[in-house]
Amino acid sequence: MRVLIVDHTAGITPFRRKFAALAARPGIGLTVLAPDRWVENYREVRAKPVLENGYRLLTGSVVWPGYENRGFFVSGIAPALRASRPDLIHLWEEPFSLIALEALFLRRRLAPRAIAVFSTSDNLSFGFRYPYRGSWLYARIERMAHQDCAAALAINQRVVENLRSKGFSKPIEILPHGVTLEAYASPRSWPPPLRCRASSAS
Repeated sequence: MRVLIVDHTAGITPFRRKFAALAARPGIGLTVLAPDRWVENYREVRAKPVLENGYRLLTGSVVWPGYENRGFFVSGIAPALRASRPDLIHLWEEPFSLIALEALFLRRRLAPRAIAVFSTSDNLSFGFRYPYRGSWLYARIERMAHQDCAAALAINQRVVENLRSKGFSKPIEILPHGVTLEAYASPRSWPPPLRCRASSAS
């Protein structure tokens, strides 16, 4: 199966471990599209095209890097679709984002047989009302994503309830964020907790 993942955070090296794990699965040919420049937690992240860990990382230019819902590619998505010829397109993007909009629009033209899915962490926008300016536009984009995508990945049950409240009746898989345990000290090495004595009133 040929898979194309579109992920605005894919330029962040630790975040790509999930792609290496997916590419290691038998029968998966994986291509990942990332912005060549993104801003995450006030820090600039640069990415370059590379073949690593069994998958291809492609890049494209983005307007408004760092604005996860408003940022969008001005290059990269169409070449990635042509190069990967995907059977499956995974939008590691909120279904109301501009990146989701342009990816799904180009999918209709360049890869109409590809199955599309999206990932979401949104537990705020019940009733297609969003805590951002341009809420009406985000609502139209998400409705399009619900129509075009065959399934969704949600970070927790609250997000599932949000999707169901909007009428999304297709399959939803809960996929929480992972934690790299090796990056943290073993609990056995932690110092003992401080014990405080309650002072008595005189």
